[in-house]
Amino acid sequence: MFNAFYNRLVKYKLVVCGDPLSKIIKFFSKTIYYFPGFLRIIYSRYIMRWPTVGVFPGELYLHDKFWERRLKVSTTGLKDTELHDGLRYEATPYLLIRDIFDRMALTEDDVLVDLGCGKARTLCFSERFCKAKLLGVEYDNKLADTAKENLKNTAVEVSCMKAQDFDYSKITAIYLYNPFGEKTVAAVLEKLHQSLIDNPRKVKIAYANPVHDDLLASLDWLEFEETWSTKQYPHFYVFPRHGRAVSFWHTKI
Repeated sequence: MFNAFYNRLVKYKLVVCGDPLSKIIKFFSKTIYYFPGFLRIIYSRYIMRWPTVGVFPGELYLHDKFWERRLKVSTTGLKDTELHDGLRYEATPYLLIRDIFDRMALTEDDVLVDLGCGKARTLCFSERFCKAKLLGVEYDNKLADTAKENLKNTAVEVSCMKAQDFDYSKITAIYLYNPFGEKTVAAVLEKLHQSLIDNPRKVKIAYANPVHDDLLASLDWLEFEETWSTKQYPHFYVFPRHGRAVSFWHTKI
C-alpha cells in the first residue's frame, strides 16, 4: 500500500525519487502503514500476554539479541554440512519459536523432538516455558556437541544420530526447521507412520521453512491445519523463496 502511494507521487512528479523530500515521505508512508499492526502486536503480546502471530519490522532482531545474552549461549551463524541430504544449520528466530510453541499448546503429557536441532536454540529457549519433555536429534557431531554444551544445565537430551533412525514411538510433537532434503523427510515420515501403526496417537508437527510440505500433503494419515506467511514475519528469510514461514499438521486418529 505504502509503495503504491509513494510510486504514484513519483509518477506524477510530485516528488523526485532519491531527493530528501521523497525519503521523508517514504519514511512516513511506511510508518503510517505499519503503525496499526505495531499497536496490535504491542497490545496483544506485551500488554495482554496473548499468543500472537506476526511481528513488526525489527522485532525478530531485538529478541535474538536479547535472548542470546539472557541465555548466555551462542546459537547464531550459518554452518554448511557435508552430510548426504543434509542442509545448512541456521537457527530459528527466538520470537518465532515462542509463537510456534504457543500455537502447538503442548502439555506435560507431550514429548517433543526437534529434528536437526543444530546448536539447540529452539530447545534452550522453549525449555524455559514449554511443559512438554524436550528431545533433540542432530547428526553433525560438532553441532551436537555444541547443543549438549548449551543444554548442560537442563534436562533436555540430544541424540547424535540420523533423524530416520530415531525412535518415534513416544513422540507426540515434532519441530523441524528445514534440516534436510526430500529423501530424508520421506524416510522420517515413514518411520513416524510405522510408530503410529504400533501406537495410534495424535502427533503435532510444526515445519518451519516448509520446503517439502508437499510430501506431508500427499499423506492421507496427516491433516493440514494452517500456514503462516513470511509476510507476517518480516526478515525471516526462507530459501528458496516460497512465502511460507511455518506449516502446521497433525496425525489423524
